[in-house]
This record gives sequence, structure tokens and C-alpha cells, in this order.
Amino acid sequence: MNNPLEKLRFKITIDTSPKLFQIESFLSGIIININLMDSIFDYFPNMDILLKDGGTFFSEKHFYSEFIDFILELEDSNNEKIKHVFYLDQYKLPEVHSPDIISGLNLFSLNSNFLKQDSIKSKSYRNNLSEVVKQIISNYKFPKEYPDYKITNTNSFNVWYQSNEYDFQFLKKVVRYAHSPIDSYSPFVSFIDLTGKFYFVTVAELFNQNPVENLYYGSLEVDEVSKKIRNDIILGINFDTLGSKVNSLNYNKLLSKINQRGEYVIENKKLEDIYNTRNRIGFNKLTIMKQFQNKERDYNEFGIEDDIIQRNLYLGWRNSLFIDTLFMYRLSVRLNLNLRLVSGKMVKLNIPSRDSERNNISGEYSGNWLILESIHTIDRKGIGTTTLLLGKSSVNVSRNHLLYKDFI
Repeated sequence: MNNPLEKLRFKITIDTSPKLFQIESFLSGIIININLMDSIFDYFPNMDILLKDGGTFFSEKHFYSEFIDFILELEDSNNEKIKHVFYLDQYKLPEVHSPDIISGLNLFSLNSNFLKQDSIKSKSYRNNLSEVVKQIISNYKFPKEYPDYKITNTNSFNVWYQSNEYDFQFLKKVVRYAHSPIDSYSPFVSFIDLTGKFYFVTVAELFNQNPVENLYYGSLEVDEVSKKIRNDIILGINFDTLGSKVNSLNYNKLLSKINQRGEYVIENKKLEDIYNTRNRIGFNKLTIMKQFQNKERDYNEFGIEDDIIQRNLYLGWRNSLFIDTLFMYRLSVRLNLNLRLVSGKMVKLNIPSRDSERNNISGEYSGNWLILESIHTIDRKGIGTTTLLLGKSSVNVSRNHLLYKDFI
């Protein structure tokens, strides 16, 4: 009979270009730690490799060669794969183990090859912003296994100036002005995930995806072997919120602009105005009391809005000011290695409750969550884990909550 723990195995290959060395399988005692990370906030994925060198293989024979490519191929027990090209950014010897030679632990810090493909440019574009984005990324080489991009159409037409900036710097700047005619109250995000897929999309589009995985916590009666095999069981969980330090700035904003008659106009936008629209995202309740929105807590200046073009830019800018609160509720979960789960995907959590009136399902913690960050780790024992930072904009609060009617 096959050992069920065989399913724990994964396949890993790390090659370099130019050819310096190759790792074709997990090397116990050599590979101390591998971390793969992506985030909807950081734009580029990255990778850290910690290797033990008993001699001077890395510290002398293959001494630090800046900018060389590391080609990673990783496959988990369910045949889900991540293939990404990174380049060597930094090399460190955090620990030297021998008193006679310089050798020990070697830390390779790697950035995505997409950053290596990027370059500083000074140019202008006269087009809708979504078309500008398509033009920019057409110059990049994306993995053949995946679609090149996911871009939401915008009505943000303008003359856009890329002034001595990298493409990623330019995109991080203009994403604040992107506006969708369909999800008119949703801000945009832009990033590249670990599979090499590029995103320039509304938060609403991300939240409206179907979950790629159902994850379970606490309610399943499974044996210890199954817990080690299955990668849909939550092994650890932490809950957090951004808190009033961040959210209170979004309770009640004053937004100023100059209209086409040269008049100074101030618009008052409350958090409730943004959430109570037909475009609301997974809306049930935002656990902020309505009474706290009566006081203005933040002031922002846009500039001149003198035509329909500037109007759409203003709407995109307005939406971007509220983006933090769209990820107000956050969960961190830990699983066995699951490479299907990368930033920008949705997962469905199944969290038990002792409340029989709610069918023993916790509404606050269960349901669909967006992956904000993913970290895939392989430790020195060859055990692979996936840690996810999840976010959502509102929660299914029990109607028995004493403040239910006071919440937004």
C-alpha cells in the first residue's frame, strides 16, 4: 500500500542563467529555507533562498553575480505549479560557520524578472488609461502558461506623462486616477502575481470572482495524517482589523476642486455614501457606527475639474482615497503548501460557530475573502506551507448584535 504521506512531496527546480548551478530536487541539509511572496500592494513578487554551504561553493566558487536569473519551477502535491523567473538582487552571508574559511549560510534575495525588464522612460500617451496600460505591458515577456494580463476597461481619457520613471512607478502613480464606468465607486489596484499574471483591475472585479478553493477550519473530523496531506485545512488562523487609526480618516472626507467657472467647490463624502451604492462589494455590514461620520476628519485637494475628462479622473481619485477601508477586515491563515492560492484570487472560508440560529456557521469569519498577500515556504525538513493574508470590505454580522442597526 502506498504511504499517504507521499502526497506531501513536491517538485522543485532552480536553474540559473547564465548557467552557474542547478538544484533539481529538495536537498535536505542544503536548502534551509525558501520563501516565495506576492502582494496586491507591492507590485512585484520576490523570493528568498537560504542555503547551507559546508565548503566555499557559493562564497567563493560561485561568488555573488548580480542580476543573473534564477528560474524557479515549483509543483505541489495537487500538481499546481508556479514558474517564475527571478534575478539575483542581494547576496548575504548572515552566518559564517567555520573559523578557517568564509563559508556557512548563504542568503539569496531575488526580485521578479519583470522588474529587470523594466526601464526608465520619458514619454507621453494620449489615450484611455486602460489602453495605455496595454501598450506598456506589450513590451514584456509573460509566461506562455498564463494569460498576459487582466485589465479592467476605464473611461479615464487624458494625456498621460511618464516623466523619467520606470513603468511600474508610472503605473503605481496613475492607478489612483483609473475609473470604471461599470464599477463607478471602486478603486483600482495593479500588481503581478507569482504565476506572472499582470493585473490592472477594480477591487470590485477581484471581490466578484468565484473562489478558487474552499478552506475549512475546526469543523472537520480528520485524522493527523489527513491534516498533513490536505491543503484545504486551515492549520492556524489570526484575525485583525485596520482599526480607527486608518479607517477614521475615511469616515467623512472633504474633497475640494475648482470647476470650469473657476469656482472653488467642496464636496462632502462619507464612508456610507461610498458603501451604499449598487456597486457595493460583498456588502452586509461595516462595523462602524453611523454617528461617527458626522464629524469631518480628513481634507483632500484634487485641483481643476473643468470638463468630462477631468470629471472621470476626479472620480477615480475620489475612489482611491477610500481603498484602505475596502480591506478593513483581515485574516491570516496557514495551510499545507497550496500553489493555487496567490494574490488576487478569492477563497471561501468555512468557520464554525456555536450559534445554532446561524446554522453553526460564523458569518463574521466565513464566506469569500480576497488574497491580499501569499507566502509559500519550504523549510529545512522539506515541509511546505502557505500563509495567506486575506481581506474583505464588510462582514455578515449577526442580527442579534446589539449595535446591528447602528452599523453602516
